[in-house]
Amino acid sequence: MLLADVVGSRRVANFAARRDGILSEASRRHRQQGLTSTAYAVTAWDEFQAMVGDVGSVPSVIWDLRVRFHPLRLRVAIGWGMVSTVPSPGGKVNKQGSGPAFESARRAMDEIKRQKGVRLRAATRVATGDTDFDSVANTLYRLHDALLRRITARQWEVVQAQEQQPTQGETAAALRVDKSTVSRTLARAAYWELRESVATLGALLERRPFVAPSDTTSMNCI
Repeated sequence: MLLADVVGSRRVANFAARRDGILSEASRRHRQQGLTSTAYAVTAWDEFQAMVGDVGSVPSVIWDLRVRFHPLRLRVAIGWGMVSTVPSPGGKVNKQGSGPAFESARRAMDEIKRQKGVRLRAATRVATGDTDFDSVANTLYRLHDALLRRITARQWEVVQAQEQQPTQGETAAALRVDKSTVSRTLARAAYWELRESVATLGALLERRPFVAPSDTTSMNCI
């Protein structure tokens, strides 16, 4: 279960419209690509959630949401566990879904919000119930999030453009700059390191075995 919270949303003009526009497109693309098994549902003014279809795609989903929402910042919690009630096709995940996966995601979000005075503050937290695994995954995410905080506004512009283009040459053409400028900017933004960490975290999650469901009415979910 993926649970996300938009930081400082009350200070954002036309926030609800911006939020809904981004989530509508993200829902369409992520479901089309098989990344999520439900549409994103708004659970509160600045909070939304969805069930992720493929566990290995979780870091890619988080990365894409951060790119789409920027300059708005997200806190993201991932809960792994059983889903007691699965939403019907087209049903709202926040209205019909329930189970330990939802509870784990909520606990993880609460832990993110309690991080006052912590030197390495995380914007992402994974909760699988496996203490050793969570320690490794969350350490990687603290490093990943630290790199994200260093990206400047101009670097974000190039990162977002690169995410929409297949090559640096086409990104340069879209931004009307030299290819070398795109290359240098992506390097200074640690773009390739961030993308590598997304791939590594995905592989790490993919290799973690699921616990077999105890009955046919429940399913493992993240």
